[in-house]
Amino acid sequence: MRISRVLTRCVCILATGLAAWLAACAPAAAPPAKPVAAPATPAASATTTSPGAAAPTSAPSLAALSPPIKVQFGGTTPNSAVLIAMGEGYFRELGLDVDTQILTPTAAVIQAVAANTVQVGATGVGLALLNLIDRGLDIQLVSGDQSAAPPGTPGPDYLCYLARPDLIDALHADPKNLRGLTVATQGYGTGSIADIYTDRLVRQAGLTLQDINPSPLAIVDVPPALANGNIDLGWSAEPSTTRLVDGGIGVRYKCLSDLYPGHQIAYLIYSSTFVRENPTAARYFMLGYLKGVRAYTDAWYGGQTDRKARLAQHLAAATTVPAEVWFNARQAWIDPNGTIRSDQIAADEQQLIELGFLAAPVNWRPTLHPEYAEWAVGVLGKR
Repeated sequence: MRISRVLTRCVCILATGLAAWLAACAPAAAPPAKPVAAPATPAASATTTSPGAAAPTSAPSLAALSPPIKVQFGGTTPNSAVLIAMGEGYFRELGLDVDTQILTPTAAVIQAVAANTVQVGATGVGLALLNLIDRGLDIQLVSGDQSAAPPGTPGPDYLCYLARPDLIDALHADPKNLRGLTVATQGYGTGSIADIYTDRLVRQAGLTLQDINPSPLAIVDVPPALANGNIDLGWSAEPSTTRLVDGGIGVRYKCLSDLYPGHQIAYLIYSSTFVRENPTAARYFMLGYLKGVRAYTDAWYGGQTDRKARLAQHLAAATTVPAEVWFNARQAWIDPNGTIRSDQIAADEQQLIELGFLAAPVNWRPTLHPEYAEWAVGVLGKR
């Protein structure tokens, strides 16, 4: 189960949560028809578990689709929850034949979903998504995906600014020592989440973007740039970050929960054609996905070490990253109920307006379709 490589570049060192700052704004196709509403949900015969209960490993009262329905999943990086759901057989037992592929930049994922080339995708909220929605692209935003852990949730950050080791003491002594430093963030200057995080970094230091040297740099180029001193701080994701810290190349300075506590940076989107032609498959995909999410969060955030070792094997089988690296890597939090944080979408949109990337708000709310996750939670139980 190897991921199809489409325009990949050193994806072996990337973690799952990079989609949001790959949002280069590509031209969209001519506006198709408006998104269709999700089909009415049939009465679920599965027993709903109590809040906080572990997700069942199967849904025996739900008839598997026959013949199986093929579903393509696209993203800019490997998606751990989807790969775990595939490895554990959660999709297969529902009659879904799921395959994944890598697409870059983020606009390519969104356009592929709109065209139904891939039926499900992962994307962040940025200029690419908002512009394409504004142009009438036919997609449905159906679930939350990667985020920073909510305040009070135990667990480490998976996204951090790494500083050169010789600078870390000065930065901790006075954040204003950021002044004049070169800060590299993938996607900076494109109206992606990178611009929001860089702006928050300098604001927390009492500075402005004019006080630093912000630089767009691919995340795979951060390690050599830190090592040779070409940059002073670089945005990094797991499992690469752990390797850099262990190798003495960088030191964690500010992480996602420091900059934007609980921030939801990625979402799942559905093709409206997929929903219209295969409504049951759309619901079943969400069910399998949330089972994968719960297995993933239980293992990495719930201390289930034995389960974590098995799931790391699935991730290793689907990528070129060894299982021991996945096991030790800090992972993104994903809400086990698939909640869409519309308040954060609005806040991110407003910040992009303030930064000059958007002229006015976009009418993105009609694309929100939480009913798939709500149906799946009705089967699995709310957490």
